Amino acid sequence: MNDPDWKLKKTDLIRVAAHFYQKGWMVGTSGNLSVRVSPDTFLITASGRPKGLLSEDDLVVIRGLGRLPENSSERPRPSAEVSIHQAVYACVDDANAVFHIHSVESNIVSEWAVDHSLLLPPLEMIKGFGVIDPSVGYRIDLLENHLDVSRIALDLKDLLSDPVRVSKNHLPAFLIRHHGLTVWGRDVMDAFHKIELLEYVFRFMVTSRTTDPALSSGSN
Repeated sequence: MNDPDWKLKKTDLIRVAAHFYQKGWMVGTSGNLSVRVSPDTFLITASGRPKGLLSEDDLVVIRGLGRLPENSSERPRPSAEVSIHQAVYACVDDANAVFHIHSVESNIVSEWAVDHSLLLPPLEMIKGFGVIDPSVGYRIDLLENHLDVSRIALDLKDLLSDPVRVSKNHLPAFLIRHHGLTVWGRDVMDAFHKIELLEYVFRFMVTSRTTDPALSSGSN
């Protein structure tokens, strides 16, 4: 736990959480962030903690990607959505940071998904995902929300294990209907940039439909 790399990753998570909190994407104690520290171990934000006031003690070590942490009276406890992070790390080898936020725009656009995916407009910002031509038509997957978070994680594993998905121009992110946005990246800063880019795109989509009545009844 005194590994300098672990300490740096903890500092990065705390700074990112505070930034997202200030943007209103992690209000109250909502949202969760994690970073992988070894192939089967990651740090995740604790449950019930305000993300603008985190300390190193509010980051919980999760060892193992195939099972949930055992119930315990120890505090702090990991985010209740830890299984979603486990699913991403288990299925995506180059995912080393997973961020889940509850922004207003991500919840609004989740209502516009068709056949469990959301078509994004061909904005220049999408090039930040390594995309050469945004006009090709890129999508984000949509999962249904469940009170039992482990059901969402199972749906996510099925989604990420689908070989056809890669050929459909789907970005490394997904929405949960009326629940929020999850993004993963090769490291903390990569995930940070991707989530900001997508939130820009979502804000554009919401603003466009608000200012153009012709789009208010459209679909993707």
